Amino acid sequence: MKISFKRLILICFLLLAIPLVSTGPANAGPQFIELSRQVLPMPPEDDEGGIKNVALSAQLIDQVILEPGEIFSYNKIVGPRTLERGFAWSEAIGWLNGELTYVPDVGGGVCRTSTALHQTVLNAGLEILERHSHSLDVDYAERGNDATVWYGVLDYRFKNTKDNPIKINAAVEDKMLIISLEEKSPISVMLNGQYVSLNAAPFIYQSSLMVPVRSVSEALGAIVSWDNTINAAIITNGHNTVNLSVNDSEGGVDNQIIIKNGTMFMAARYLGMAMGYNVEWDNETKTLNYT
Repeated sequence: MKISFKRLILICFLLLAIPLVSTGPANAGPQFIELSRQVLPMPPEDDEGGIKNVALSAQLIDQVILEPGEIFSYNKIVGPRTLERGFAWSEAIGWLNGELTYVPDVGGGVCRTSTALHQTVLNAGLEILERHSHSLDVDYAERGNDATVWYGVLDYRFKNTKDNPIKINAAVEDKMLIISLEEKSPISVMLNGQYVSLNAAPFIYQSSLMVPVRSVSEALGAIVSWDNTINAAIITNGHNTVNLSVNDSEGGVDNQIIIKNGTMFMAARYLGMAMGYNVEWDNETKTLNYT
């Protein structure tokens, strides 16, 4: 079938008129910053029940979001370990003939997930409200670095002590259990329209937007070093260099460093201008863009 020239022009016009759906940062959700990550091996292949229980418990805690001050309860989120809810028989620590040993139990293995979560929470510096050690040694964690749970008796609980919501990610990949914690940043930072990977959430201080020095500076192509003799950070990109001292006064913060939770922050606009970038702010999306 031949297509006339006029019809071809009409088809091209219609295709150009169709609005394109953007998959870039403009339509992306809030920026999340990884606080910590823990990886533990899954149970051995012959422990099908244990594998199923770890995978199910990981699925149940995955994508849970805690608001600032909110308390996470493992038993509340994972719920009763029953066959009706999809849990399987495996081994768990219990009493047999008057002594502690490994015995068959529905839901055995879920402590591997609570242990991986505990180690992630510990590394993120959050407040742990309840944790219990196993009565016997386990092969995936040292005593004191584990977290045993028993529905209705022993729980694992922690509190979100961050200023922003945090999210739990839990998955099983390549026979490994992977759990991470992410903090939702109220402000996103971009470089030429692409998200900058941040190591801490920006915040407002004395009417200035403060961004983490190292991650943003390195994204802008700069090198950050510390000079103990002058108690200052030195940021240079080969063309421009700035020295930033620790802020200990009530004055402005443009050329000062603010230290929060062990991370250095500085004024976002001053950093961009000092490194030769234009700085744009979108108040609707709470996004800072360096161009």
